[in-house]
Amino acid sequence: MAKIVKGEERGRPGKWIVDYREGGKRKWKTCDTQGEAKTFLKSVLLNDSATYCTVDTNVTLAEYGDKVIEDRLAFVKARTVEANREGFSRVKKYIGSVKVRELTPGQIVRFLTQSKAEGLANGTVRYSLSVLSLILNHARIDGVIAHNPAYGIGKQVRLQKSEDKTEIKAFTLEQRAAFIEAAKSSRHYVLYRFLLATGARLGEALALKVTDISEAHAVIRETFSRKYGAGTTKSGQVRTVDILSEVSSLLKKQAAKVAEQELAQGRTPNYLFVNEDGLPWNSSGVWKDFQLTLKRAGLPLHFSPHCTRHTYATLLLSNGESIQYVQQQLGHASITLTVDIYGKWIPLKSSGVQERIEGNGRTTSLAGAV
Repeated sequence: MAKIVKGEERGRPGKWIVDYREGGKRKWKTCDTQGEAKTFLKSVLLNDSATYCTVDTNVTLAEYGDKVIEDRLAFVKARTVEANREGFSRVKKYIGSVKVRELTPGQIVRFLTQSKAEGLANGTVRYSLSVLSLILNHARIDGVIAHNPAYGIGKQVRLQKSEDKTEIKAFTLEQRAAFIEAAKSSRHYVLYRFLLATGARLGEALALKVTDISEAHAVIRETFSRKYGAGTTKSGQVRTVDILSEVSSLLKKQAAKVAEQELAQGRTPNYLFVNEDGLPWNSSGVWKDFQLTLKRAGLPLHFSPHCTRHTYATLLLSNGESIQYVQQQLGHASITLTVDIYGKWIPLKSSGVQERIEGNGRTTSLAGAV
């Protein structure tokens, strides 16, 4: 990789040296000023890029970024690609016409500053920057540019995430009981009981099939939404979650009801929570019913179906369940993620373990003495 070094490092004080390779051979160019060295380095990098660049070096950011995002469909979920497109649309609005190889950190800073001035949230602007950086990393690999001009800019315009975690909204034990009582008159009652008993995500619950339920377990294989259909879980892994006998009984009754409904329509029973068309319930309908259930229970309306997941995790951890078990049940990719989100609910009190260790030590000593 070509670079500029001070002449003092090579025995040439007062000079600037460009260290580069040409035709596989290492070369040096001595310059009188740093500006002269930078100009020469730029010419070296552009010439070097032309020898291995796989795309047009005059491509605009809009053209190149759209292609990179489209190609990602082969590697990531469709919903991720759509989110990338949305984030990049904000980038294109400001600097899409700029050639990739001519994009500067200053232009990126101005785009971010203007976005914030228009009232966009830090998280929204930060996501657009992350998509831009991803695209520019591809451009670096393709040889269009030598360095990613977006690197490190987030800190410069204060877009880095706050150390404070987003507030977790979870039911207390009393609120949980009130919600369950109010949900008994809802057609989504069994779904709510399953969510509260397993910590599953709403999309994962809607993707459950009648064959995924057994006496004491449920297998979570995928997630479902009307917009994207069925897809892999967030972690990409299939997991088995424990369910209580009471909830298992409710699920079996639901499966029997669905089987009767589907067979009457000449269809083979498939999903556990289905509408008349045989497809899983619409998540937007669940959200609306969830709000109505909160009203009946006299609970704050800031809760959402996802709070059932938080409720499950926080109640288990605060009552002494192991972090490893909660991680497995939730399907988190790592235990670090579980700790980052729910760490403050892990009891810090000793629970007498030191006393038990010392007590066992004394017992052993006395037994040996006898």
